[in-house]
Amino acid sequence: MTGDKYRVKCDCQISRFKLKQGDILIEFGAYNFETEEYEDGGEYNDLRNNNYEYICDVGSQFSKENLEKMEIK
Repeated sequence: MTGDKYRVKCDCQISRFKLKQGDILIEFGAYNFETEEYEDGGEYNDLRNNNYEYICDVGSQFSKENLEKMEIK
């Protein structure tokens, strides 16, 4: 769900981004090119770093292996 946060479990790299254990990624909606807006796309939602740079999709293999969803308190 948009706004959820994910923590990096261990140091890793994806594309040109080096992520360190404990880094936080924020879930944004998926971009709909037809409406030119972000909307909730479930596992296709974007995960972005604190500079709002796209890292991966929520449902990607990289996400499943290297990230853990943070509990909402």
